[in-house]
Amino acid sequence: MQKTNRLLEQASELVSLEEFDEAFGIYDKILKEEPKNISALINKGSVLHTLGKYTDAIICYDIVLCIDGRNPIVLVYKGLCIAEIGNIQPAIKYFKKALSIDSKCELAKVSIDTAKYIMKP
Repeated sequence: MQKTNRLLEQASELVSLEEFDEAFGIYDKILKEEPKNISALINKGSVLHTLGKYTDAIICYDIVLCIDGRNPIVLVYKGLCIAEIGNIQPAIKYFKKALSIDSKCELAKVSIDTAKYIMKP
């Protein structure tokens, strides 16, 4: 567990330095040993989203949702990827689901407001 935490910290540091390939290597190393490591999956998905690889990010988020289907932040992250692909209405469903789980999830609130604004004629 300590080793995994150290690796996650190292990968986060690499991401902050925009050393994405090295960070991916660490996330993949963790996931090879612990395929259900939620932190590694979320962080890897987040980097993929940042790089515009929305479909790949969604795959990471879907794995997390299979493990923990009530993770509001992952629901929002998946919704954001879906919105980036251009599917605003389905994205709103994910934001609403996140809010139904955690009514104080600020990212979900902001995301739903933004999505509704974008959809205005």
